[in-house]
Amino acid sequence: MTAVIRFCLVVAILVVSAYGPNVAEAGMPAHGIASQQGSESAPPGSMMLGDGLWLTEARTSEGGDSPKRYTLDVRVPVLGGRSSPAVDRFNREIQAIIQPDIETFLLNVVELRLSSLPDVPGSFQKVDYSVSVANSRIVSLTLDVGGYIEGAAHPYHYRNAFNFDLTLERPLDLSDLFTSGSDYLSALSAICRAVLAARLGDAFFADGAEPRPENYRNWVLSRDALTVLFNEYEVGPYAAGPQQVEIPFVALADILRGEGPVESIRGQ
Repeated sequence: MTAVIRFCLVVAILVVSAYGPNVAEAGMPAHGIASQQGSESAPPGSMMLGDGLWLTEARTSEGGDSPKRYTLDVRVPVLGGRSSPAVDRFNREIQAIIQPDIETFLLNVVELRLSSLPDVPGSFQKVDYSVSVANSRIVSLTLDVGGYIEGAAHPYHYRNAFNFDLTLERPLDLSDLFTSGSDYLSALSAICRAVLAARLGDAFFADGAEPRPENYRNWVLSRDALTVLFNEYEVGPYAAGPQQVEIPFVALADILRGEGPVESIRGQ
């Protein structure tokens, strides 16, 4: 049995045992991120979102000592509560984001690489998440990945932002926040370039903050700001680390969409 398949089974067993038969009946996607529809009560420690919804976590880990020395630790968000297509899609979208990262790590480290050298720590990867804001309409969070491949010059770290509208039952696009026809990319770029140029000086990679959609794919919401996230190497060298620029909603007031997603979280 390959490491990838084995890990999928381990997570599936973990989530089913934690959340009961409703999970198994709903179907278990790869890596164990399943629908929590119909669960009657929230697991201990859950974040209550209102309207019968809650956000909890699923955890699992795997490791090996011989011939490959590695560890893989995963903690991911799971949405549950009342039956809703939004619950199922939320969890499947999370799975779609993390699954390639996990599979790539396991395939490269466990299946393809040579045996670990003696007296070295080996390879590792950790998947975690951080919630920026969450209520019965909007969930905004980051999926945080960090790790090291044995023999590499240094570790790696990156964040994948995930913003979901439970009313629309789909992930949010950046354009959903702004009025139709507004040049929001140019507005965001102007602010980010000014902040990053002052912060990084000659180390600033200006091209990474130009007003192009691919440069502004990572962002999260809070009760009073939109925060744009840049991973390592995107706007500066590895030594500069990941960067983020917090932009208060008041600075974007002229182009924010009225009654849009932002209005549902202001002041939380």
